[in-house]
Amino acid sequence: TTGTGNNAYGIFNDGAYNTTTVSGSITTAGDLGYGIYNFGTSNTTTLSGSIKTTGDLADGIINFGDTNETTVSGSIEITGDDGYGIHNSGDNNTTTLSGSITTTGNRADGIINLGDGNVTTVSGSIKTTGSSADGIINFGDTNITTISGTVKATGEKSAALYNSSGSGNS
Repeated sequence: TTGTGNNAYGIFNDGAYNTTTVSGSITTAGDLGYGIYNFGTSNTTTLSGSIKTTGDLADGIINFGDTNETTVSGSIEITGDDGYGIHNSGDNNTTTLSGSITTTGNRADGIINLGDGNVTTVSGSIKTTGSSADGIINFGDTNITTISGTVKATGEKSAALYNSSGSGNS
């Protein structure tokens, strides 16, 4: 699947309880382009293939809602400022990464959790390059991050793991 131009999506799921499985490749080129965009709750996404986005504010996978489950054994590659490999905007989302996320750009984070009670498990690898480009960043309360793989952030004001706000994060 290929999407080009601003606001282009590879896959867009609107609503709840959608299941998306990708073993091929998704490519987007343009600002605000998303590889997979889940807008709703309780969506399940499994990626064993690849997602590549090029453009500012472009995310590999965005979960806008609560209780979404994302499993990545493939690869996500982000090129552009303010883009995220996996973007969880909501509460109680679960992310499992045994594959890889690579970002290049300022403020281009590997995984960002905006909300409470999100669970992130990384046995694969995350590599970010750029100013303020964090490997994993948590906003909110009681987010849990478990890393047995590799998370590397290269660039001024970048961190491998950054708990930005909230309490009870571990």
